[in-house]
Amino acid sequence: MVAINLIVRGDIDRGVQLLVLVGKADEACRYLVDAGRWDDAVKLAKLQLQPEARNVVFRQWVTHL
Repeated sequence: MVAINLIVRGDIDRGVQLLVLVGKADEACRYLVDAGRWDDAVKLAKLQLQPEARNVVFRQWVTHL
């Protein structure tokens, strides 16, 4: 997938945008978390994910804090 290749090459912003566009915001959040971009992951989760998936990201964030 093009989005994953972008992320692997270090262009996480464009890779995440593509993932969101194809309906894979949960996967985009995982890549943001893996990159240590917690604020971005939480914002994306709040805007794009259903409550159950959103809560998974929020719980991980709280554990990280």
